[in-house]
Amino acid sequence: MPQTFEVLYYQGLESLLQCTDEKQIYVAKFSDYIIRYNANSLLDIGAGDGQVALPLSEMVEDYVAIEQNPQYAARLRQAGKQVIEEVFPTEVKGLYDLVLMSHVISHTAGEHATLVPPAWGLVKPGGHLLVVTHLGIKQDDWSQLLDHVGLGYSEQFNDSLHDCLRALQAKGETEIQNVTSTLTADTVTQMIMAMAFLASNGERARNDAFMERADEVVTILGDRYHTADRLSFPFLHLFVSTQKPATAVDSY
Repeated sequence: MPQTFEVLYYQGLESLLQCTDEKQIYVAKFSDYIIRYNANSLLDIGAGDGQVALPLSEMVEDYVAIEQNPQYAARLRQAGKQVIEEVFPTEVKGLYDLVLMSHVISHTAGEHATLVPPAWGLVKPGGHLLVVTHLGIKQDDWSQLLDHVGLGYSEQFNDSLHDCLRALQAKGETEIQNVTSTLTADTVTQMIMAMAFLASNGERARNDAFMERADEVVTILGDRYHTADRLSFPFLHLFVSTQKPATAVDSY
């Protein structure tokens, strides 16, 4: 009997968590931002399972998470954190020194125009909005692989990403960084499952399309990403940090 997508999804997620150093990279990078910006309050939009959120929450006096996944939200509450269990945009009280929105924007849709303006409105004058998203270009390894299997970034995503960057740069001083994380695996099966999870973006059709071309992906991995006894694949993430002017009027 074919496995349900829910089973495949969580198998892929487990493989990803075993393979990636993304969480460790994110904790280190976000901590750097908190320290550099002297942020005492943090609004974490799409806080996730707590592996990144909980260490960050201990670095600020005021931490609020927005998380729509009930299990993740419950885990954060059990750790004593304030959680808004809603889909963003939603009503949030107050303004924050740092508003973090990490991989909330889907590369298959490109919802910058819907998500970034309300996030910007929650930044204190003098504070920062930090958006972490996909590069949306064809020069990095992952986007090239997605293009190869017919699941590449949509033109809508690319267009909205460029519009978003221009809008943020017009709003305040903007710093853009490319940050690398790495998938490493001992077996091809583990790597393919992790990659299928990432490529699916939570959609069964995208998962199936990736797996239909898994043999081609295996060949690419063997040719380009096999070192010693392990597979190693780089992922680039776009970190965009914009400071709101101290005299700013809350508008986007």
